[in-house]
Amino acid sequence: MSRRKTATAIAALAIAALGVTGLTGCSPQFPSITGVWKTSDGTPTKTISDDGNCTNLLYTTAKAVSKTGAIKMYVTDNPGMCHIIRTSPGGKYVFQVHQAPYWRNYVATVTNGGDTIALSYHGDHFTTLTREPGTQ
Repeated sequence: MSRRKTATAIAALAIAALGVTGLTGCSPQFPSITGVWKTSDGTPTKTISDDGNCTNLLYTTAKAVSKTGAIKMYVTDNPGMCHIIRTSPGGKYVFQVHQAPYWRNYVATVTNGGDTIALSYHGDHFTTLTREPGTQ
């Protein structure tokens, strides 16, 4: 293999590795989301592995509206992929969940040294995730 082809292959591999790292939320600029998470809304425990695989994290909006006017959220238990995809104004992050056939982007406010994540959708807070000790 020529030097040029070798250099091109190495560069492509490096770019691909950086892209995967950024998507999984493992980038140094993003907090770790790996772990087992309890919710404030009483829905099933959420699990996120270090490669982004996740369960129980897709909330879909319901047609019913609560008395306060806030959107009710319901969870689906299909496996999927979860990633922090970028920063958001105010020191927050965009947390993307894909559980086929749906995609959702939530705004995530990370506190408590990364062990608490408050999620909102279209400006409405709907749940707070708390990482179970020892699951990071």
